[in-house]
Amino acid sequence: MQRTPVLFAAMIYASGVVIASPTEQAEDTLHIQIAKIEKILIKGFESNDPEALRSSTCTLRRLMQLAPNYDWTDCIIPLMHVLNTEEHDPAARVMAAGILHELGTERGDFAISRNAQYSDDLRVRRYCSILAKARSLEKSRMLAISR
Repeated sequence: MQRTPVLFAAMIYASGVVIASPTEQAEDTLHIQIAKIEKILIKGFESNDPEALRSSTCTLRRLMQLAPNYDWTDCIIPLMHVLNTEEHDPAARVMAAGILHELGTERGDFAISRNAQYSDDLRVRRYCSILAKARSLEKSRMLAISR
């Protein structure tokens, strides 16, 4: 129970560091800072606390917008864990599905498609169905363009 406030405070601090970083800062240093934040977020994904899960997914989404060129692949497996665990908060699961969709990896797409078929939560199933259909349309358009 005490891990949640500490985790939440660390995420807020880490987000502030990225947002407040000067523009002339070296890109390597920025990637090191983001990597540290990413490790904190991954610990948040491993929590069973609904608030920590929601905070971690929201923070990751914001960081992805601030640092679109960063390689977020270390978050894929923890996000899949959040999405695939039926006991987790549905809001956190939906946000995890959205982030996995934005990352556009095969593993994430597979997790989304499986939750679209087998999730017990109607909201998660419906949202994952929409994301799976969108990815399917993207792939069919790419095939049509490549021909």
